[in-house]
Amino acid sequence: MKISVILLQPINILKKNNAVEWILKEPRDKNRLYFNKDTKNKQDKDLVQYRATIFNGDTIIRTNTNFFYSSTGLLIKKSKSGSMGGNQLGTSAIVYEYKANDMVLAKSYYDVSNAGSYLAIAYAYDIDHLPIEKRAYFVRNGKADTPALYSHYLYDKGLLKIEKYEDFNDKAKKIETKIDYFYNSKQQLIRRHSSRDTLFTDEVYEYNNDQLKKHTIHTNTKIGLNKAAVVYPSPAKVPFTLEFIYEHDAFGNVITIKELLNNQIYIEKTKKLTYY
Repeated sequence: MKISVILLQPINILKKNNAVEWILKEPRDKNRLYFNKDTKNKQDKDLVQYRATIFNGDTIIRTNTNFFYSSTGLLIKKSKSGSMGGNQLGTSAIVYEYKANDMVLAKSYYDVSNAGSYLAIAYAYDIDHLPIEKRAYFVRNGKADTPALYSHYLYDKGLLKIEKYEDFNDKAKKIETKIDYFYNSKQQLIRRHSSRDTLFTDEVYEYNNDQLKKHTIHTNTKIGLNKAAVVYPSPAKVPFTLEFIYEHDAFGNVITIKELLNNQIYIEKTKKLTYY
């Protein structure tokens, strides 16, 4: 299957003050438009992200994501609200806490009206301010009600070399996955390898100078989905090979992404840009 999608049309780009507006179109569905507007502050940090899906002239989905910062410019809160089909959606939020400039705790609220329930992710850092431990757990009614899942990170000269993280298997028992990271002489990531029998067991990255040109994922089984499992083509039988091939324009921006499933084009995306 080959799908050609025009992601961006330059005639619909509008820049004004600190905001950028653009419309996404799919040639296969001329009745549907995706309107986007991003507003940034004077430091070029996100303030508001507005998204709307328009069908036959009616806005059927709209979302607003707002960003809040401390006096020193650290992101301290991100909230998201919206509506679908005329019905108001709940407001979700992530609240960040810091020790100096290190983010040590993130609280993710599925619905801010229930302030006692959230996903907590806590971080610990080394003397170089690199995260060496992550601890994730759910809080309900103000108390942790699930065992914490830990991740640990080992570095070599500032580069992540080994990651170990916990999750639960199908019998609700903790299991650990170890991922090894490999780099070239330019310190570019060229391979990630998972020790456990997870879906995405091996990933390879290829470059053209400083530009990523190909990302190949070799899969194994459906026994477990590790956190690298971002894309899973439903028609595929495991094991399969998934490839992402990137083409850049003269300015270094990605203009084409080809996704190949077992050496056959599965999805092809093109991006049209105009410069001024």
